Amino acid sequence: MSWVERIDARGWIGLGEYLLTAVTLVALIVWPELAKDDFFQTIATIIITCFVKDVVGWAYSATKAGGELAANNAAIIAQQAGTSPPPPGGTGQ
Repeated sequence: MSWVERIDARGWIGLGEYLLTAVTLVALIVWPELAKDDFFQTIATIIITCFVKDVVGWAYSATKAGGELAANNAAIIAQQAGTSPPPPGGTGQ
């Protein structure tokens, strides 16, 4: 399995956000006049703040926590199924 296949969705989203932020900051270094451009300021603000706060935050909490929660729930159900008494009046089948 190559390293590309081992990266999950959260990793790709994080990498993409890092690259967008790096490109934005490099553009400011190469073309300092962009700092005065309202359109560039708006786009840079969206990339740097909104993506990190919303998109990356959602990706990390939704995929990681969701998987861990599902695994926890499955373990609890399996444990309770093994220790539950049979239903009254028979096996329930």
